[in-house]
Amino acid sequence: MWRTEGVLLVKRVVLRRLTAGVALAILLFSSTGVQGQALVPVTFRHYPTSTRVVRAFVPGTFNNWGPNSNGRIYPNAPSQMEYVDSLGFYVKRIALAVGTTQQYKFHEHYDPSGALWQWFTDPLNPRINYADNNNSVLSVEPAMVFELWPPKDAVLSNQTPTVVAAICVVQGDSLLLDQSTVSVDGRVWGSLAGRMVEGLSLLRFPLQGLANGVHAVRVDVRTLQGRHASDSTFFTYVAGAVYFETPSTDSCWAGARTIRWRTAPGVVARTVTLHQVGSHPLVFQPSASGEYQWTVNLRYGLNRFVVTVTDTGGVTSVSDTLCLRYPPPQLPQPSIAFEHVGRRIRVSGRGNDPQGERVSFLWSCQETNPAALVGVEGRSDSTFEIDVPPIPGDYALKLTVTDPGGHVNSTVNFFSVVNDSEVVIPQLCTVPTWVAEARVYCMFVRSFTPQGTLRAATDSLEHIRRMGFNVIWVLPVMDVEGTVDQRTNIGYNIVDFYHVEPFYGTEDDFRQFVRRAHELGLRVILDVTPNHTSRSHPLSFDERSNKRYSSYNYYNQH
Repeated sequence: MWRTEGVLLVKRVVLRRLTAGVALAILLFSSTGVQGQALVPVTFRHYPTSTRVVRAFVPGTFNNWGPNSNGRIYPNAPSQMEYVDSLGFYVKRIALAVGTTQQYKFHEHYDPSGALWQWFTDPLNPRINYADNNNSVLSVEPAMVFELWPPKDAVLSNQTPTVVAAICVVQGDSLLLDQSTVSVDGRVWGSLAGRMVEGLSLLRFPLQGLANGVHAVRVDVRTLQGRHASDSTFFTYVAGAVYFETPSTDSCWAGARTIRWRTAPGVVARTVTLHQVGSHPLVFQPSASGEYQWTVNLRYGLNRFVVTVTDTGGVTSVSDTLCLRYPPPQLPQPSIAFEHVGRRIRVSGRGNDPQGERVSFLWSCQETNPAALVGVEGRSDSTFEIDVPPIPGDYALKLTVTDPGGHVNSTVNFFSVVNDSEVVIPQLCTVPTWVAEARVYCMFVRSFTPQGTLRAATDSLEHIRRMGFNVIWVLPVMDVEGTVDQRTNIGYNIVDFYHVEPFYGTEDDFRQFVRRAHELGLRVILDVTPNHTSRSHPLSFDERSNKRYSSYNYYNQH
């Protein structure tokens, strides 16, 4: 429930019939904030993420809309939403004070007791507070278009796609349905008259006769008291007897890609053929489900695909064209080779520019080397010789190359000095000396010091060295959903791999941590988990919003 300044207002609104045979009861919670402050009834909606969902909640600011205990919300809590079969999603109306900023999330149960649950950021709301549990953020205005669907970049294939949004107007004002419109590609398609779900202030506007392709949709709302609100989105529409579920893209990450397509319900296929321009066609056995997939090998540049289907009546249908661009590599791929020649070591570098262009070289030494390597730092030639260092250990050199287009890449390689007469040149099976002799301290920054920050950990690095360790394995320090803690959120729920978790400090704090460790002779191994992300990572958002039409449908959501 929503509570402010000790005031709690609850009223039950029973909505009349939404569609034939469907009625719905909704709790409307109201917050006055201060006495007499205007309220806006906001309809929240949540599309279940799977068929396992048994109930959903919309807790908010946080968590007076409905209590949770250690992350768990119990059945029949005030924040529980109602499922509307005719709409296919959960809804709840909450009256919020104008001018306030609200934070909220969705919560799902996967069993009747609520013991299995999961939190979700709203995929239809682009405003997210990453510093506070990745809560969705809503600034309450006197008139709003809220949770506009379809989301941006969505791909739709149903015969009549429908624009859905909550149209929120402050109490005491009213919506001018005839003057509020939905526009497609800059042309007004109609007003909101006859398009609102009674009792929920939900717009449902079917886009009949939509052509295949990318479309921009805009909803403009006007009220009796002269208020105006709008929101817009764009999406790709594909439909017909056969169509691709995989979206076209200009930036494929790898040369192999699994593509998916399907035939429309009612199409009984006799032959299904995948055509890749420039390759031999592939013929598939008809699928009873109408769903197909195949892993294709992409060439550099634009790859185009078309599917043809001939049904049992002899009618041939052609899909839309799937365009997948696999950009040729731009970065040089430098390499370093060593050769032991008497008391000298010959160092050779190669730029390996994919366009065959001449590159510039810049050499440097790693901070962890046991002794300085004379004549390396700042060199710009591709091949040179150095003396064998007198102190045993691993010596690492870094080569940075730059092509004429400004593309920069680097690599590191090492050689090992065992004694005055033996130098080990690395091979694939070579184990560096520091690995064989590693004494590893595993550091969870949050619990390493009372402060739990990188700065505090930096001040305590000497203690680790005095204990006899020479390597620190640091658990993830990247930005996580919520705040890293000492219970379940220990750093693997990552939303941004390129920034440090704010609780730990800044990127400069982490650089200073590594720099100080190297000064003390400590190597740092950073735990990175690119094979999984938080559910609030942008790629996961895209997958949950667009499901099988997402470019990132390699996710296995649990």
